[in-house]
Amino acid sequence: RIHPPARRGPRDYRQAFVSGRHMSCLALGAAGAARACGVAAQLDVDFKAGGYLYRGAVSMPEPSARLMSRLDMTASGLAGRLGLVGGFGFDFILDSDGRIEVVDVNPRLTATLELYDDAAAVFDAHVVACTAHRLLYSRPASRPARGQLVVFAERAWCVPHEFDWPQATADRPVAGTRVDSGDPLVTLVNEAASMTAVLRNLERAHGVLARHVDAVAPGVVRPEIKITPRGEESWQA
Repeated sequence: RIHPPARRGPRDYRQAFVSGRHMSCLALGAAGAARACGVAAQLDVDFKAGGYLYRGAVSMPEPSARLMSRLDMTASGLAGRLGLVGGFGFDFILDSDGRIEVVDVNPRLTATLELYDDAAAVFDAHVVACTAHRLLYSRPASRPARGQLVVFAERAWCVPHEFDWPQATADRPVAGTRVDSGDPLVTLVNEAASMTAVLRNLERAHGVLARHVDAVAPGVVRPEIKITPRGEESWQA
């Protein structure tokens, strides 16, 4: 917990640590109401890059009805107060009692859209919300768990021509691109039956990527990593 100074000026602010799971919700808003499309856990990885960087997320395949009901209420409250229309996302802390503490709001479709297998339906509903101001979306009862992991470069590298990226990669830099130390290099993606399986598969895919890159540029990708959901020591999917 960080305490404010004794004298507070116009640029001072208060902040406090809130314990719990670091989560993200994708929602759709129209006419002052909103509906949650899906929820994902944010990932934590001990990459060299520091700070509050987006490292990836894994979607919950079967979130509880109670959680989704609370997210619907939270999303509707945000849409009503802020006038949000179409797709938007918000990050939040979910504590052990199921309470939701909103951290920030992104008034746009977010990167986690790719985690949901009905992304096309979400986008169509986004267009309807923006053009006709109607909320036409029904989320599925369950989905596969999907994950995305942003891999950061451990050192600078210029991607060579005809470099063959492994299959599980997305957002690949084109040949000739210079990636500096600490910059995002590529995104790993995976789909499985559970969140735990996705995390382990992403770790294995990272090892494959590291060996692949190491053959032409040693030290660019860390050889081994451990992925955990932010805000807790273990995750039972």
